[in-house]
Amino acid sequence: MPQYTLPPNNGLANLYGGAVMIWAAVFVVISVIIHVCFAIGVNRDAARREQHAQDTVFVGRLCWTFATLLGGPFMAGLYWVMHRSTLAPAPESPLRVICPICDTTQQFAPSAAGTVRECQTCRRPIHIPEADEPADGDGARRSSDSGEP
Repeated sequence: MPQYTLPPNNGLANLYGGAVMIWAAVFVVISVIIHVCFAIGVNRDAARREQHAQDTVFVGRLCWTFATLLGGPFMAGLYWVMHRSTLAPAPESPLRVICPICDTTQQFAPSAAGTVRECQTCRRPIHIPEADEPADGDGARRSSDSGEP
């Protein structure tokens, strides 16, 4: 049975091995920076959508952020297609509700209908009426209760 031996170490393998390790480390650092930048961008856009009473598709802001942190440009592209491209569904108009305590008009995402949320002005809980409940002349709905227990 023949015996195989490794070629003698002439120093080139050590030289190239070090360069490969350096380039691998540079690649990892650049990849992490790209993933973090895309995740920050997706998080800021999703936060802006929340401020304008628009929901994100499928999952919430933090889930999109972590998915983009792991998936990088691929997940950021998927987020863009689902929220910003012409393939994205048309945004629903926000629900406008008048707080019964401070009489200010609040805007909430359509998914908040039928829930109790906090007034952004007086911080008291207000009931968000269903979309089929009547609205006043300017399209705002009055909360049916004071939100107090």
